[in-house]
Amino acid sequence: MPASTDITYDVRVYKTEKRKNAEGAVASYRVLWKVGGKHWKEPYANAAQADAFRFPLVRGLILLVWQVQTLNLRRLSRRFTAHARFSGRYSR
Repeated sequence: MPASTDITYDVRVYKTEKRKNAEGAVASYRVLWKVGGKHWKEPYANAAQADAFRFPLVRGLILLVWQVQTLNLRRLSRRFTAHARFSGRYSR
């Protein structure tokens, strides 16, 4: 299990990069992403392969953002409810 210092929310997935040869023709495609300041890249022969690799990265990032936002909304809701009950402005 990773240590807590290995967890980061600093994640970026970039668009697929076209790599050209000396003649200017597209030779390969490269998926680029960054986690915690470290850049990663993975080359593929065609665009479909690159997109198939990139899709789970983007989906995972979207789910991560959604989970963080949901947790923050729950925390804010609890704080508001606790404050409103304490101040007498909220009645059930």
